[in-house]
Amino acid sequence: AVVSTQSTGTVIALVLWEQFKKAIYETYGPGPINSAVAAAGAKLIATTVAYPHEVIRTRLRETAGENRRFKTFRQAVSLTFQEEGIRGLYRGLLPQLFRVVPNHAIMFLTFEVILRILRSDER
Repeated sequence: AVVSTQSTGTVIALVLWEQFKKAIYETYGPGPINSAVAAAGAKLIATTVAYPHEVIRTRLRETAGENRRFKTFRQAVSLTFQEEGIRGLYRGLLPQLFRVVPNHAIMFLTFEVILRILRSDER
């Protein structure tokens, strides 16, 4: 079964967010900003871990066709690593981080604020 990189990265980010949030709340107390900081850190790590898979998937898609360069996922990883080293597996990571980390932090900040509003309405 093939699992999407986004799904994998999302699961990793959610697990890390819970752990980071717990640690930050114990030190600094609960709050939406602290949750956003935890979310940003979690997404940074999750994206970095899952990124090589995304690079290889992209290369496989771009070279599709009869005369394609990469025929299997394993071959694409091997050739990329041989020709470009570890840097080849992380090509384009920085722009991706600039896009997804703030987005994730804002999303969880919004989530915490809405949750706080809904909880205050229950009282």
